[in-house]
Amino acid sequence: MMSSSSPTSYKFITNNKNNAQTSTSAAISESAAAAQSTKKRRLAHLNTDDVDSDSEDDFEVMRQKLREMQNGKVKELEKRRRHHDDTSSSSRTSSRIATTSASTSSDTGTGTMSTEQSPSTASNKKQSAATAISASHKKQSGQEVIDLLGDSSDEDDEDDKPVPKHDRKRKALPSLASSLEDEVKSMGVGAIKRELESSYGIATNLFIEKSDLVTALIQARSEKKRTNKVPKQQHDDIIPFHLFATSSSKNLSRQTRKYFRTLRQIIGFDVPNRELKWLIISNFSIDFGYLLDRILPDVLQFHRVVVFYHGGINESAVMKWRELLVGSGNTVDFVALSPSDPPNSTTNPLPVQIDYGMHHTKMFLTGYDEVIDGKRQSFIRVAIHTSNLLEGDNQLKANGVYAQNFPLKEQTQGRAMQNDYKRMKSDDATCLFEDDLCRYVKSYGYSNRQRWSCPTVGVQGDSSRTLSNGEFSLAELIRLYDYSSAYAVLIPSVPGRHKSDNWHNFGYLKLRKAIMDSFPAARQAVGKSSKPPVLCQVSSLGKLNTKWLSRFHEAIDYTNTHSARPVEDYHAKFSKKNVVLERNLRIVWPTVDEIRNSVEGHRGGGSVMGEAKKVQDEFLQPLYHRWSSRNNADDPLQTARHVPHIKTLVQPSSDRSSIEWLYLGSHNLSIAAWGQVQARYTGSDEMINFIAHWELGVFISPATLAKARGDGKRVRIVPFGHYGKTSNGAICLDSDDDDEEDDEGVDVHVPLPYSLYTPAYDSKDVHWTND
Repeated sequence: MMSSSSPTSYKFITNNKNNAQTSTSAAISESAAAAQSTKKRRLAHLNTDDVDSDSEDDFEVMRQKLREMQNGKVKELEKRRRHHDDTSSSSRTSSRIATTSASTSSDTGTGTMSTEQSPSTASNKKQSAATAISASHKKQSGQEVIDLLGDSSDEDDEDDKPVPKHDRKRKALPSLASSLEDEVKSMGVGAIKRELESSYGIATNLFIEKSDLVTALIQARSEKKRTNKVPKQQHDDIIPFHLFATSSSKNLSRQTRKYFRTLRQIIGFDVPNRELKWLIISNFSIDFGYLLDRILPDVLQFHRVVVFYHGGINESAVMKWRELLVGSGNTVDFVALSPSDPPNSTTNPLPVQIDYGMHHTKMFLTGYDEVIDGKRQSFIRVAIHTSNLLEGDNQLKANGVYAQNFPLKEQTQGRAMQNDYKRMKSDDATCLFEDDLCRYVKSYGYSNRQRWSCPTVGVQGDSSRTLSNGEFSLAELIRLYDYSSAYAVLIPSVPGRHKSDNWHNFGYLKLRKAIMDSFPAARQAVGKSSKPPVLCQVSSLGKLNTKWLSRFHEAIDYTNTHSARPVEDYHAKFSKKNVVLERNLRIVWPTVDEIRNSVEGHRGGGSVMGEAKKVQDEFLQPLYHRWSSRNNADDPLQTARHVPHIKTLVQPSSDRSSIEWLYLGSHNLSIAAWGQVQARYTGSDEMINFIAHWELGVFISPATLAKARGDGKRVRIVPFGHYGKTSNGAICLDSDDDDEEDDEGVDVHVPLPYSLYTPAYDSKDVHWTND
């Protein structure tokens, strides 16, 4: 049985252990040069000194760690690393020792991969590896070195990290707070939920990880002890979406860092008592060498991995991945998708060919088992995000992610006999998320029926709550899980010419439907001047025109969407004279100065795709607003100097104190991504929704959050930091009066990386173009 209690604890499931170890060692040896070159590039990119020696040390550490993991000695290595971190007196001295040790090993030939070593040699090399691991986490030449294997920055693991100098005295002193934290952390998930709900009246069905539950219970207990009263819940600990962790986010307070997640956390790694089963990776651009470095060794635990990507593949990294799995019984498939290829082909499963179409979705689906209250249960983690799987995107740019975990449906014997994993009609009201996700993955044409889980032993489980070893297609696999607690609505785009029975399932017509469902009766703002605009913050602009952009806005403006007729008005005469987009829509787009002054400089602008002929259209000029405040005066999340690759649509309340609805996903502002209503052919009265790209995002509103909470409390979405506005009561979902105080309301804070008051361009601002 595999264990995922840490990123460095795994073992292969194999019928022939010796053969598996030999194959793995050979694969790692063959890939040594590639991994060393990758590390050098990263350190050079960060302008770090001593690139060659550090690269050799880190690669030697990686090889040594993998060798130790093969021999089942990971715990001993980790214990040595922690001991070294606690007793080391000088990071520079440790670094020199590690460098000298690695160089000596290299000169004498002991650095080659071998599974047979003398006890003294193995002991010395383990100590050198521990020293090098500690040294690689120190700051050199003013820049933080990125560890080749580590990516865990979860605030709940801070006890395992070196204590900063200014905190050592505080850390050493015993405190009631630390005792309380230890006590709560030792509790089971079920026990924490029961106490939160029964003792404090806090809804727990939307908490994503145990760490979130732990934080909520610690805060509730502390508040009760301080005031001798049960705390009234005014702020919700649920975070609808997170930002990707960056070099700047590591310097924020612990309270603020909770709004950030590393790549490993987004996938679902580094969680105790979690056993990884299967993984779906869907993305536009993937650096497979970088990805493999970041997710080793955990990715080798998955019984099945399927990777969907647009194009371009690192053959050596793919070969390395496959070779590391030899003898384990686990597999990885790589599936390229491009709607511009011939129809019904291996790379285009669609019945149509669409020029310039692409696969642009960014998603992880992670299947895993977790032990809760002593019993094993199966879950799926759905993570929909905005980042390409590239080092610069993941660690240096502003990106966002929605992630939520869902349990396996309970399969009783009677139901299993009558249900072939298609949901029952009675579930219609609660399983929109399931339908949308299943419909989307079906469009990939990946229908292979296979086993997604291998047998597990050692922990008691409930067969009705754990994934069986049967064979399922990907769509059938998704149907096995219960998404009734979803607090978001999926917004997919699938390439094609969608007819009337399908056009509201995709693109901006799907977004319009989600808005209409959240606002059953259109709430009209008083006066045109107070009508809230829609903010479109994107990292790419397509070729737009006034007619399309006007009708796009009409369809998604919650004060107008019920009266808009995007399909019926296609043939209606359109006049530009009646269009006033400047008041109604804003495009958040970085300036040349913002790109130049970013942490990446001009190079970072390569991912902000805007051709001059598109960006400089005259009708767009009044719509542009800056990514950051002037002089970065209002930057609570430290995102101003990170190039935006996140994509969001936001409509604030009339007074800008809160958010009425938001979208997060892969869609940029383009007709190809969102779709366009048009005649099926010239002269035809039949309308279609034409879309060119695969895209995926989520829609979140106070209504979707309130429905998922299920406690009857009204919800208000508030940007973290408030950006100059204070709370003035929760939004009433069925009333126009937002100013009335409501003790039963709950504020849900979101880490919006820009201000709702982001300033318009002035005469000195020049929009960024990448020509």
